[in-house]
Amino acid sequence: MVSLSDTTDHVTLTMAPTEQPIQVPKGTYGGEVCYAVPATSDVKTWQKDVEFSLSDPNNIFSFLPLVGKASLGDDEAVCGRIGASTDTSENLFYTKFDLKETSPITAYEDLKQYSPLPFFKIKVVHTKTTVNVPSSIQCSNGGTTVPIMITVSNPPFTSLTVKLVPTEENSEGLNTTVTRSNLTLTPAVPFGFMEFICNKGNVSLSGRELKYELSGVDAANYVLSNEKVVVTIVDPPNSGFPSLTFNNELTTATKFVITSSCPSIGTILVHKVINGVTHPSMTDAFPSFSTWQEKVYTAKANGESQELLTEEWVL
Repeated sequence: MVSLSDTTDHVTLTMAPTEQPIQVPKGTYGGEVCYAVPATSDVKTWQKDVEFSLSDPNNIFSFLPLVGKASLGDDEAVCGRIGASTDTSENLFYTKFDLKETSPITAYEDLKQYSPLPFFKIKVVHTKTTVNVPSSIQCSNGGTTVPIMITVSNPPFTSLTVKLVPTEENSEGLNTTVTRSNLTLTPAVPFGFMEFICNKGNVSLSGRELKYELSGVDAANYVLSNEKVVVTIVDPPNSGFPSLTFNNELTTATKFVITSSCPSIGTILVHKVINGVTHPSMTDAFPSFSTWQEKVYTAKANGESQELLTEEWVL
């Protein structure tokens, strides 16, 4: 943290990172910035409702989210990412944030609690961000793969599309014509899932391959962690639908949880809640699970159709 300029009787906010200029890889939202109440302050929570918005005199950079917010009494830093378009020149720039303070108490509305925020340095660089893709995957013969997670550390400034395509000689039995065999990432969607269909036929159970391809406005600023994915096609279980186990520990009044072991593929956790009922996100409840897929099922309850939201997680 580094202290910014102060004015009399105003609290000086701290900013991270401490090193400047802040580096922003072009074509991405790669420059993370945080503002916080200083640890040395007598009161370590926000004393006003605050909003941070980028006030860029160059009209070059954007902030994700568009406005960073904290409420009276919060003790968390306000963080976000600064982004630059693909056609931004590699150079050094100055920019700043505007700080808006509001108070639920009318008498304090016009009293400023915090010092104005000064300009800081940004350096636009052409450092490529890695697109994390798996190098191997298993797929059930006659079915689809488990969801293939695609992630990037820096969201694209506009768009980035990841696509699975056949190789020239070694993709027999793999069908990538399904909609989910490509994925477009955006500032609002920084990760996602892909899948494809496997039909073994007369080909070997192992050694099949697909290639990853990048396209989109910001593709030149990204590089793949793996150029290809090796696919092993496994036979589905002979016992029919896998047995389900009711999980008493994770089940509550608003949800029930069952687990199912899928031979050669992995373990799936199914989380069902009635549509519209508030429930914790799967990311918060089960952070150790690596991938998930959302589907909507229709069930009959008391003779009436009822939608259930199901999230399937794969270990």
